[in-house]
Amino acid sequence: MSVYNVNIGVLGHVDSGKTSLCKALSTQGSTASFDKSPQSKERGITLDLGFSAFYSDVPKDWGVADIEKIQYTLVDCPGHASLIKTIIGGAQIIDMMVLVIDANKGIQTQTAECIVIGEMLATSLIIVINKCDLIAGDKAKYLEKLKKRLTAVFSQTKFKEPHYVCVSAAPGANDKATAEGLDEFRATLASLTPKPRPVDEDEKKFLMYVDHCFAIEGQGTILTGTILEGRLSVGQTVYFPTMKMDRKVRGIQVFRKPVKAAHKGDRIGMSVSKFDSTMERGIVCALGSNVQTYSLGVARIQKVRFYKSAIPSNLKLHVTVGHSTVMGAAKFFYRMKREDDDLHYHPHDTHYWLDELEGEKKKEGEAEPGLPTPPPEAIVTFALISFEQPLTTPINATLIASKLDTDVHANICRLCFQGHMECAVKPEEVKDIRAMKEKVRNAAIDRVVDDYSCIGKNLVTAKTGDLTKFIGMKILFEPPRDPETGNFAEGKFPYVGTIDSSFGKSGKFKVVFKDPVFRRNAKNQTACPKYKLYFRFRVNHFDKEKKMCQDHIPAPGVLPPGAKHIDASAL
Repeated sequence: MSVYNVNIGVLGHVDSGKTSLCKALSTQGSTASFDKSPQSKERGITLDLGFSAFYSDVPKDWGVADIEKIQYTLVDCPGHASLIKTIIGGAQIIDMMVLVIDANKGIQTQTAECIVIGEMLATSLIIVINKCDLIAGDKAKYLEKLKKRLTAVFSQTKFKEPHYVCVSAAPGANDKATAEGLDEFRATLASLTPKPRPVDEDEKKFLMYVDHCFAIEGQGTILTGTILEGRLSVGQTVYFPTMKMDRKVRGIQVFRKPVKAAHKGDRIGMSVSKFDSTMERGIVCALGSNVQTYSLGVARIQKVRFYKSAIPSNLKLHVTVGHSTVMGAAKFFYRMKREDDDLHYHPHDTHYWLDELEGEKKKEGEAEPGLPTPPPEAIVTFALISFEQPLTTPINATLIASKLDTDVHANICRLCFQGHMECAVKPEEVKDIRAMKEKVRNAAIDRVVDDYSCIGKNLVTAKTGDLTKFIGMKILFEPPRDPETGNFAEGKFPYVGTIDSSFGKSGKFKVVFKDPVFRRNAKNQTACPKYKLYFRFRVNHFDKEKKMCQDHIPAPGVLPPGAKHIDASAL
């Protein structure tokens, strides 16, 4: 039988009834389902990912002849705040998301975090309002008001018009009672199930996240997980990158049914021989796969909009990639978006350093003149992340950075940013990342010498009066800029000059322009109240020598179109 598998992430606050819903729907359970572990039974909550499944007929309007059944694999995620790392790991393997909400409690703290995860990783959402049998009074009126409140919340997310299903997965907490509302849930799920897309699986090599590993006498070691890419066949040799070993696949099962091959999205158990590892989580892949182990890497990222605080560069965060969560410090930089942009990181591009990730506006007086921060929609943001422990992941793996040391009762979002790994970076390659910091030093005109030159001052202080490194560099004679846009007023232009030499012993210097800029007025030698001298330059944040760079400033030359000489009588 040809089966099309769809992975459904079941998320929600602790004790909202997620496991009861999965149990009521499922016709098959895996070795890790329905809180079978002793620890889960002892505490009465889900502590790890649970997997189970049920089947459905293929919609007739799909027009596919090679698929006989749809298999819905339910990924039951924990709901407790302390298990958010496990929730994030489970959410990365889902195709659709079901959010379970307790009818009598509505949205709770972890419900909100699940909404954020759904926005990042899911394309469609079904809201299951569970425990409807416990509603006192007029049930229909109560549910109508609850849906209105929920709709107001979800109107602020990408799920503008969510699909609601009201159920009682375990009426009266009685396992023998008949669940209510499941037929409506199945129908809603079927209407939202995406059609299978034709994919040439031979073009992508096998890749699977392993979530459980155990030994069975006579069968070898069993590894369970979800295939992320490619296909797997019995007899195929697979590779374990963290242990640098390869093994042959002895057998494959899909929910305890032996199969000869499995495909992307399938939840499988695979047996391998001579594998004595105690690996609990990890990656298994085809030989030659693009999987790397690294402690330093560049990721393309986006700040979670529900995280209200600024995220300063170098802040240590919990970074989750697949089923692994390690501490990492992120340094942020960006580049401007381009036409037909692939949005990827290219080492030779010029990027710009970010002190903080989409933080609050700088306080008055702190902003550098003429250097406004571009809006988030106009830039592509990256992070150089230094991990405290090596990670083994495929390139382009999804990552989520969180501040999990935040008080779980603080009622604030702990998820900071999300994105994808772009590439691993060797320590010696960091200096080649061009993350430029815009710098500016204000100077002033002491007096005009002639049409082509002037004497400047205040570029250096009395203590740092050495002008040697500035000689031959460019300096701009600029009018005021608009504080909001950073643009010059209409008809106003900057003029590019060269610092020609020092002048005297008090830190003054001579500026020479290639074209006549001033109308000489020898009687007036005061500083210009409007136009000022600005020494603008960049330094690469990752350059330890902090060399000054001015390749973004045009060479001294002809005046801009429409520019006029400065009336030196105004100086």
